[in-house]
Amino acid sequence: MGLFDSLFSGMDTRTKLSPQESFAGILLAASACDGHISEDEFSQLLTSLFRMKLFRRINEKQFDQVMNKLMGVLKKHGAESLVDGCVDTLPEELH
Repeated sequence: MGLFDSLFSGMDTRTKLSPQESFAGILLAASACDGHISEDEFSQLLTSLFRMKLFRRINEKQFDQVMNKLMGVLKKHGAESLVDGCVDTLPEELH
């Protein structure tokens, strides 16, 4: 079982994070790297993501599901583990 499998247990192991999920996860982890993410930091993160072309085709419900999943991993495993889980599925062009 790889890191991704243990981080996102409960998900279908054949499912990989989408580029949007991976990118958002890394930004979320960076925002929370000091051990805390303020409401203002989270709000600015959301504003930045919504402005990106990468997120244009994701509706609000899908975006909420992505952020809830990523926040769950962040709270349970920490920022470093979230980044590790996202890096593997982040497309090269988003590095």
